[in-house]
Amino acid sequence: MIGEDGLKMELEAQGITCLGPEHTGMTYNMQEMAKVKVDPGIEAVVVGMDLGFNMYKLAYALLCLRQIPKCLFISTNRDKTFPASSNVLLPGSGCLAMSLVTCSGREPDVVIGKPEPLFLDIMAQDGVPLDHDRTCMVGDRLDTDIAFGKSRGLATLLVLTGVSTKEDVHAKDNKIHPDYILPSFANIISK
Repeated sequence: MIGEDGLKMELEAQGITCLGPEHTGMTYNMQEMAKVKVDPGIEAVVVGMDLGFNMYKLAYALLCLRQIPKCLFISTNRDKTFPASSNVLLPGSGCLAMSLVTCSGREPDVVIGKPEPLFLDIMAQDGVPLDHDRTCMVGDRLDTDIAFGKSRGLATLLVLTGVSTKEDVHAKDNKIHPDYILPSFANIISK
């Protein structure tokens, strides 16, 4: 697992044993890494946000995908950036997953987060009623939140408190347009 404690706790709550957080801070040289033996019982490499991401974790994940024939590659999301503050964007967990895509030559078998439809599919399987005509997807990213809503036939509301800006919406090359735009979700609550 490439990820933080929250991801580890969620996986362990489902009875899944995790390997990976102990690799934070590890360094290696090429000769040492070439001798590393991966656990053949590993069934999946899960990649999420990891502030302790390093070359050892990436190399170990690559070895798992290459040496374990049925090992799944699961990404929590494709977020390119993460808003650290109102005007600072840092690399998102999608960057970590893409580093593994690049070195493995393999796309994730499953992406859990938006814009993938898995959330709504699970809700439908569990019998959660969802009236598409009365549901609005609210988010701060055109490429995930708004794309998710559009792909599922939902109304969309972009809030300008995170990643995407009005300039992004009106950019010539933008193909994802929200139905509504507000400066903040607080604008809805205050009405």
